[in-house]
Amino acid sequence: MSDASLIRVRNWDVELGLALRSLVGEPFEWGRTDCGPLCRLALDSMYGPGTAQEVLGEPWASPRAALE
Repeated sequence: MSDASLIRVRNWDVELGLALRSLVGEPFEWGRTDCGPLCRLALDSMYGPGTAQEVLGEPWASPRAALE
């Protein structure tokens, strides 16, 4: 994916806020509420579903996998 193809969705700021608010109060869990999934959630909220997978590849589910 090139930078030129990253076009934000309409109302991306609202979508991002809603997505992040949905996690308020959730406990920390690797692969679900650590920094990686939060970035993925932000990318998909701002640029459309599937963007994070295309840009970042497979998510991790453990501290060890995050370092690989």
